[in-house]
Amino acid sequence: MARISHLTIIALSSISVYVAHSLNIPAPPYRVPIPVKDELTTVTTNITFNQQPVSIDIDVKRATSLLQTALEAEGVTYDGDIEVAATRLVGYDGCDDTYADLIYRGWVQSWKIMNQVLSEADNINWNEASAVEYLGPPGINGALHDRIKNLYKQWASIQPGYVPTFFDWRLHVRCDDPAKRCRDPCDKNPNLRGPYAYTTNKDPESGLARINFCPLYFRTPNLKDTIKDSKDSSMGPTWKYDVNTYMMNKAHVWAHELMHVDWATNAKAYGPNDHVSDIQMWIQKSGEKKGELIVVKVKAYGPQPVKALALYGEGRGIWALRNADSLALYASVRYIQSQLDNVYPHLPLAPAPPQSAFNPNNPSSESAGTLSSDGAQRTGWSFYNNGTVGLPPIDTFSSLSQDPQCPGAFSLDTQSMPLDAFVDEDAESDPAYTINFDKFVTELDQAYVDQLDGWYSDLYKAEQCVVPSGCVNMDPKGCAITCT
Repeated sequence: MARISHLTIIALSSISVYVAHSLNIPAPPYRVPIPVKDELTTVTTNITFNQQPVSIDIDVKRATSLLQTALEAEGVTYDGDIEVAATRLVGYDGCDDTYADLIYRGWVQSWKIMNQVLSEADNINWNEASAVEYLGPPGINGALHDRIKNLYKQWASIQPGYVPTFFDWRLHVRCDDPAKRCRDPCDKNPNLRGPYAYTTNKDPESGLARINFCPLYFRTPNLKDTIKDSKDSSMGPTWKYDVNTYMMNKAHVWAHELMHVDWATNAKAYGPNDHVSDIQMWIQKSGEKKGELIVVKVKAYGPQPVKALALYGEGRGIWALRNADSLALYASVRYIQSQLDNVYPHLPLAPAPPQSAFNPNNPSSESAGTLSSDGAQRTGWSFYNNGTVGLPPIDTFSSLSQDPQCPGAFSLDTQSMPLDAFVDEDAESDPAYTINFDKFVTELDQAYVDQLDGWYSDLYKAEQCVVPSGCVNMDPKGCAITCT
């Protein structure tokens, strides 16, 4: 069993913010509704968007029972004060016991990712592939290394091993969709099945940072199940070492949504960082007519768009620091790698800079001998020499593949953008989080470039497609595995 130790210290990059507050707490301005009528306890916290105190009524008995159940289900023991730990999460508006249990279980699962990153934060290898591909080349983002390191230390403390302290945070969780953003997880349009959850730093009712969990979250696999299924060697290396096969899981939803909480990421009033949102990239895409270019907007979710963002040349790496899934995916990938005997899950391949990306319209282009057009399609995003983008088939996104709980609703060769998987209510319309995606980093470490070339070559030279029992290859010219 894993064990979470009870600690009384916390890694903070800006402790003075909290020390300066008076211990004379003013009268509570807010109340959080509790859906059960049990004995309630009122607590007050000033870890809020404006550092003003908020009081919350907590059903300690219910919270404790929920955390105990989650710990048992995940095989984790906790030797601290379980009541204090359990009551970090409050509210549960619209959450029945089943939903509340799955929320706590996802939180507990995310501790494994947090602890992996926390154990490495002081010694991140910035030249290692995961750091280069998800956070950016060290020659570009070197000035941000301390801020990234301290962000992870703070973010990884949002778990019981770091309470109680004067950093007395409370997080409001809901299931009642107050912003009306949740959708049918079996919608016939795969782009309309999300989000998994959405977050704000100020819930209008409680005044606390809040995550609302949507129906898609509750259908999402547990971390340990995705690890078990995805590391199955019988499925072949293009399955086992593809990060998409490990997505989505409840722990990563938690990892991503917590990145939007300012006090969890040393942002705004809580440290030197900007608010962490979901970067939107305006890109050019070839239209249906010959020579036609259309502009589309893509949120930087998932391995391929995030890796592309890390190669974006403007801002000296600041965009990855401001993008929730860049930060969350680096953390998740570090944990996945630890479960693969420290072998880096390198797929899907990072899109190459435009000057060397495969151009299917130009067979003599620089990379034409490195990656076939079929292989380029299987890797997902294709960035062409003329600056346009080729969108992948829908089966590139594991979270959008045929869901056995939903009726078949779309063809596997449907061209699709990633679904709107996550929503940051606080900055989704802020133009400061939108970029014109047209400049790539070229100052890459040669060792990494050689490694990337090797991955492309391995994919191009891969042996015949491995089709496990019970599965079929939907692409006779390539490899598109579908399992029932």
